[in-house]
Amino acid sequence: MSVTVRKKLQTALPHLSSAELRCLGFDLGVDEDELPGRQLGLRLGERIGRLANVQRHEHRFSDVKSSSGSLQPWRRSEDRLTVQTYTMESGEYLLAMVIDGHGGKECASYAQKTLPVRIRRELEAIGTISKCDEISRALQRGITVFDEQLAQALKKAVSKVPPQETLSTMFSQEDVLKRLLRCFRGACVAVVLVRVSTQDLWVANFGDCLVVEGHKRGGDPSGGWQVRQLTEDHNTSNGNEVKRIKNEHPGEECIIEDRVLGKTLPTRTLGNWDQKWQKEVVGPLYAFVPFVRPETPPARDRLLANSLSPPYQISIADVRHEKLPGGRVVLIVASDGLPANYARLNPDQHTDADESRQDMIESWVRSVNREPLEGLEDAEVTAAERIIRDTLGGRDERKVLVNVTDRLRLLRDDLTVIAIELAFPEPSV
Repeated sequence: MSVTVRKKLQTALPHLSSAELRCLGFDLGVDEDELPGRQLGLRLGERIGRLANVQRHEHRFSDVKSSSGSLQPWRRSEDRLTVQTYTMESGEYLLAMVIDGHGGKECASYAQKTLPVRIRRELEAIGTISKCDEISRALQRGITVFDEQLAQALKKAVSKVPPQETLSTMFSQEDVLKRLLRCFRGACVAVVLVRVSTQDLWVANFGDCLVVEGHKRGGDPSGGWQVRQLTEDHNTSNGNEVKRIKNEHPGEECIIEDRVLGKTLPTRTLGNWDQKWQKEVVGPLYAFVPFVRPETPPARDRLLANSLSPPYQISIADVRHEKLPGGRVVLIVASDGLPANYARLNPDQHTDADESRQDMIESWVRSVNREPLEGLEDAEVTAAERIIRDTLGGRDERKVLVNVTDRLRLLRDDLTVIAIELAFPEPSV
């Protein structure tokens, strides 16, 4: 890289060293009089795609496109996702799922592999029945049964400990330790199930993962889009959830420092069986669960001191069914890292939280619908990439670069998104 170009880059991006610029892949043979802006855009587009492991998902539906990405540049992500298709007696389905792990990856990783199988079994069990409420119950039941089986698998393993052996000997076996970690780590989940042939949509969620739907307003000559969030957050910021927990445990101090038993922000989760079992069971098992953060030991002590009448967590998903409209429809499934990082990196002037939230989710649908930025036609080919890039700074290449590489690690939470684009027959006028 010429001295002139290096000076231009370092003037524009003073916090980056020459080594960091080279890590971004800048060509050492750039002409002196070439401005760095276009190259910045190209390199950033490529880098975001690689960092976020952006994928286009292949499936049998000709009028459906889906893509996904998950970004956490600074440490191993605890988020997981999957996109699958089901062919059953009741129809052909597209399933998309985002799983936001917390306290460790084990519960989320296991759910990624096995929760779709459990849901499929529940759907197959209803046979040719295609009533929407039956499918809703099957979806909810699949999630709850999966969580119960986590606990049953651990109980089964522990119950087989011979009298002469100790728990320590038992948990030295890798398979048994995995069962313990799946139970004591946790995860939030959002699931989208689409029966494309009938334009039926089911959404299931618990915790703070979310689903957003957008479609063109019928008869709107301006081509405007109607955008809605289809899920409600289940965490301690939701007054209804806090009220529910307090009503279930009257007189107890179960919400401590805005966390359930001082431990988790979400109020409905997979795993987290330390908040579902009696503390007499949990206490001895804690000795075999590795710490993931320095604050873990005090949090465990506080939980055991305040756990009087478990369970404090539930795995009952909210499920809703809707008929999707004709024309173009966009579905976005995301972990809470998408809105959290968007709000942190794109501060707005709204004083009203609802208006701010609405502007944010509308911006994601605009990202799906926009064309790739100039110079990024080959690097910004999926809707998921465009959402992630726009969250990081959009057209402001310097801002994107700062947010991806900043030493202060502004991208604090795992950011995971699935974008689904559907095209249905236009409604007859």
